[in-house]
Amino acid sequence: MLKIKFMSNLRTIVDRKSIKLEIENGKDIEELLNIIGKELNSKFEIIKKEKDHMILKLYIDIMGQKSYITMRVKFIHNNEFITTDKKIKDGELQILPLLGGG
Repeated sequence: MLKIKFMSNLRTIVDRKSIKLEIENGKDIEELLNIIGKELNSKFEIIKKEKDHMILKLYIDIMGQKSYITMRVKFIHNNEFITTDKKIKDGELQILPLLGGG
């Protein structure tokens, strides 16, 4: 069981505090973002991938209006910052948007 927590203003944007996913095999961040996007009826597009963070575009529906938000995010797995290529299977993954955007 992997618990995904949305931190800071991302929590308000997706209108959820967290979601829980059943992951059988370890997945990297890119695969997890696809799964999370489907769970939220949304989509994440990776604009730029660095070793310790990503710049993402989150496509959302705000009151019937299709839109997107670009943000720079870091990932925290079990209270430790992780690299974007780490495989994750269980525990708690926090998606932390950094102020300043992309």
